[in-house]
Formats: sequence, C-alpha cells, structure tokens
Amino acid sequence: MWFAFKGAKILVMGDKGHTLKCEVIDVDEGRVKIHDDTGELKDQWLPKHSTNIHPDIHDDHLDYEVDDPYDFVGAKILVMSGKGHPLPCTVVEVDATRVKVSDNAHEFDDEWLPKLSPHINPKGGGVLQDGDDIDEWLSFKGAKILVMCAEKGHSVPCTVIEVEEHRVKVHDDSGEMKDKWLPKHSPHLHPDVCHEGSPAEVEYVVDDPFDFKGAKVLVMCGKGHPLQCTVVDVDADRVKVSDNSHEFNDEWLPKNSPHINPKGDGILQDGDDIDEWLAYKGAKTMVMGPNGHKLPCTIIEVEEGRVKVHDESGELKDQWLPRHSLHIQTEWSPKKSVHIQPDGIGRQNSGDPEAQRVRVLEAPEEIRELLSGKRVLHVKGFGSGFGEDAAQATQPPPGQDDAAAQAIQRFRPDYLVVDGDPWGSGFQRYVKTYAEAQARGGLAVPGLVWVNSIKEGSPTQEEREKNGEKAQEWADQGLPVVVSWLPEAAISQGVDRLFGAGCWEKLQGQKFDFRGAVRLFEAAEPDRPGWLRGLAPEGEMYKAIETVESRSEKQYFEKCSFENAAKGNAIYQHLRGEGRMPAAQGVVSFGGGESVLLEFATLYLFPDSVFDAGQAALFPFSRGMPSDPTLPRHEGSAFTA
Repeated sequence: MWFAFKGAKILVMGDKGHTLKCEVIDVDEGRVKIHDDTGELKDQWLPKHSTNIHPDIHDDHLDYEVDDPYDFVGAKILVMSGKGHPLPCTVVEVDATRVKVSDNAHEFDDEWLPKLSPHINPKGGGVLQDGDDIDEWLSFKGAKILVMCAEKGHSVPCTVIEVEEHRVKVHDDSGEMKDKWLPKHSPHLHPDVCHEGSPAEVEYVVDDPFDFKGAKVLVMCGKGHPLQCTVVDVDADRVKVSDNSHEFNDEWLPKNSPHINPKGDGILQDGDDIDEWLAYKGAKTMVMGPNGHKLPCTIIEVEEGRVKVHDESGELKDQWLPRHSLHIQTEWSPKKSVHIQPDGIGRQNSGDPEAQRVRVLEAPEEIRELLSGKRVLHVKGFGSGFGEDAAQATQPPPGQDDAAAQAIQRFRPDYLVVDGDPWGSGFQRYVKTYAEAQARGGLAVPGLVWVNSIKEGSPTQEEREKNGEKAQEWADQGLPVVVSWLPEAAISQGVDRLFGAGCWEKLQGQKFDFRGAVRLFEAAEPDRPGWLRGLAPEGEMYKAIETVESRSEKQYFEKCSFENAAKGNAIYQHLRGEGRMPAAQGVVSFGGGESVLLEFATLYLFPDSVFDAGQAALFPFSRGMPSDPTLPRHEGSAFTA
C-alpha cells in the first residue's frame, strides 16, 4: 500500500460526497489514520483498502517518473488497479508481447500484462478509450460508461459508484435511471465512447407457479436486489435455481421461499425467515435503542454475519449488529431485547450508560488482583473472517459458530482475554455468539480483558487514544471491557528468548509481513531453540512449522508472527504474579495464522512447558485460503467435560 506511511498525501471521500485533501498521520497493520487539512473531516482511522481513499496523484503532486517505452526489466511504470487509482510498479520480466509487473508496495501479486494494455501508464484520467478491455477497465469507482436503459430503450451516461468481484453499481448522471447493480459482463454496459442504438433490454417475465425445469424466476440475493434465475432441478419440496448471470453458485431453495419472486419491496412479512430475510439492503427492522424502546431502522449494509442498521428517527447512530442479535426484531416481533451489563449479567436493556464503558487498569498488579482466583480464558484465531478476500475465501462450514461458542461455554470463564486485537469478523464473532447466548439464557457473561503493548511502562497520550479506540470497538458490542498495558520490552525479550539471541534486532526495520529475517531451521540441530528441539519430528506441530519454513511460496514466518507469538507468551505471564494467580488459565484458538502456530508450539502444547495442555484447545478452523497453516486439532480436558 504505497500511501501507508506517515505524511502521505491522499484524497478521502467526505461526508458531503466530495474528496478532501488529507494527510496520513498514523499507521498500523491494517489501517491508516487520516487528518483533513481543511478541518471539514475529523481525524479518523480507515482500512488501508477503504474505497473512500484515493491517492492524491494529480499532476502537481506526482513525483513518480515513468518510463515510456517500458519494455525492459527495471522500467518504472504506473498500472491502474481495480480501485480506480494507478499504482507505481516495476517491470520485472519481458517476453515478445507482454511485460510482468511488480507492485512496488506489494499490495498485489506480480502479473503479466500485454505491452499494449491501457492499464499501463493510463491516460485520460480513468475515462474509457475506444478498444479498452471493457469488462475490467470499467470495474473501478469513477469509471465512465454507457448503460442501456430498459425503460427508455436508449443508453444513458453513467458512472461506476461501487465495485464487487463480479459486478458494478452504476449511477445515471442524468437522473433518468435509478442506481443499480449490473454484472461486469452485462451486454447492457458500454464504454462511454460507443455509439447508441443497441437493442433495448427485454422485460423479464417470471413464471408462477415455477415448480418445473426451465421456469424463469427472480431470486432475492443477499445484497437486496432480485437476480434473474432459471429453475434447473426440482424435487418434492424444493427447486434448484441457477443465476442467469453466473454471479452466484446454483442453490436449492424451498418452493415456498419468500426469496423467490419476492413481493412487498423488501418489507418483512409475518412468517418470513427473519435472520436471512433481513440480511439485505433496504430491509425494514426494529432495533432496541439505548433508552430501552424499539426504533424503526433500515438495513444499509450487509456482511456475512452482520448487518448495518440506520435509524430513521436519527436517535441511534448507524451501527453494525450480528444478524442473530437479540436487538434486531421485525416490526411485528414480540422478542425481548437482552443487553450485556458490566456486572456480567444478561438483562433486559435498561439504557445503563455503563453498558459500553471501558475500564483501564494502569498497573500489572491491578489486573492480577482482578483475575486472582478467577477462571481466565485466552481467545485467539484469525483476525479477519470468511468472505473478506472474495478471490480466495470460502464459506465457513455449517455449525462452526455454535461449536466455537460451546467450547468457550465448557471452560466456564469468568474473564476472556484478547491480545490487543481490534474488533473484526474472525474469532471475535465466536466471542459475541457466546456472550449473546449467555445473556439470552439469563446467565453470567464474562468480562473481556484487552491487553495491548506500549513502548514504555506507561502509555503516552497518543497510545492511550489509539488503543482506547480499539478497546471501545469491543465495548460497542455490549461487552464489559478492562484494558491492561504490556510494555514492549516484555515482547522484545520474549522474541530473543524464544527464537534466539539477536532475533529482535534482526526484525527491526522490516515490514510487518517480511519473511526470512529469522529462519528456524537454518541453525544446526543443537543450536535451535529449545522448544523446537523438544517437538517430536513426526508430530503434527513440528511438521506444520517445517512446511512454513520449506514451502515454495510465502516461505518462512513473517516478522509479525514472531512478535505476536512472543506477545502471547508475555501476556500469559503478565496476568500471573506471586500470590495473585487465576484459579484456571486456559487458551482456545479457532484456527489462526502463523503466529498461533508458533505460540502454541512455544507454550501451550510444548511438552516441557509449565502450561497444562489440558487447559488448551486448538480447533483447526480455516478460512479456505492457501496460506492458512494446517493446525493440529487438540481439545484439552477443560473443553470436553
């Protein structure tokens, strides 16, 4: 990400629909903090891949000199990305008709492009040129295209305003046509240089009844619009539908599904499958507000396990809620809302302002005193979830959320511990599923201890604000949060202790995802770390580490994997003190990357460790990504009773 450094100049889409000149003032692993020089926009954190960010690369700002011609190794070029802005790249290989380009910021994998590709050193400010590869070239925000208007029978000038993997959302600049999604390969899309006169769109007439092969139907998708589909198979109670644009896989639906030939314009009907039916843009719901009464809301965004709601009255801020949240009700539903109180008891929402309070314990002695005699469970796993990388990720297996929540329930924790992770859609979802299940049953909900590292013994004001924002993200889910500080020295000392003297110094100055600075199998057997020598070579843990160290792609562990594994070790010790020990201290990980593999190998499942492996559980959940390590399954006795 070539603007992910302090001082980078970028353009950010403001609340009023225009871009603002901003500066990057802080950076962490997955996001940047931006400052609006005009003062119109408050300082805020944005994901590095946010579609609201546009590099400020107008001619008067661009310092990157490109080569033209560029058909030689080492040539400096700009390549238009799918986000609608050019990336500085270098030519790393050449053949007769193509060049292989490498993104200087390593945001994308190297790829071959035709020498004549319009994506190289693009001209025209993103406006389509005659002869462009239309399907790809239009797939960024701001692209100018012509779209066949079905109502008028002629094409209208439009702008691409949103992009997903297989489709684009278009906005008619004249106002003649409503904003709508179209497949990237739709015959109704034309570059904004084509002649008009293409045939008008044919009206799609659905069949009803539709319980026969070949029936034409409309099926409501998760994005809130109906897709033209065809029935391809039928059994006694179901029909199998195929999306005509091949945007989605074929799927079976009940014959009486409200998603087939939907009626009511998205308004919930009595008897609908609520959890699914509300999971599209425009669905109408009732949400329990902070004052204990229901507010009429509209779904404005959808992700796999949650929906973003907008309060029509303005009383409630826009917020994300799990699809199964007890706060979400249909406009006719009699469900009661349960809120998680700071004292750990699920109760009907009383509007208590402390429901989202973050409590900070400054000294290690304070957190040890809090946890003394309590059952403490460290929870880990993937920080991001299914569907966040559409090119690689798969859907989670059925029942995985429930299995995770049951594992936590069996341990019976008084407190859950997370290692400074921001709120996300990975393992965090299992914490929320468990907490809501406890609250729903009127059972105690554990507190959440959020531990993150700081440079020195006490946090600076900047560290306090930055970490406070992340901890608040957890509190906003209704969890009572306690913050504790871990000095960086505990991590640096841990890296050297676990992976060899001088390892911390080797890692400094490298990017978080740099590989190869530390190589575990490089040293002779007697000089390898003690924990590595203690693992059985035929064991799954040893083999998983060996695979990372020897594979052809993404070989060796990342810098952040060593740091995070050492951090996990340090946090385990941080919560224990002389005379102040938890009654039980366990760990569970639901899948996880390389750092989880190293942390379990060095502490929780290391045969010579002081940690009781009966208090550990490792579930080899996967997001379906090739780089996810293969983890051995382990369920200690604390998770099987």
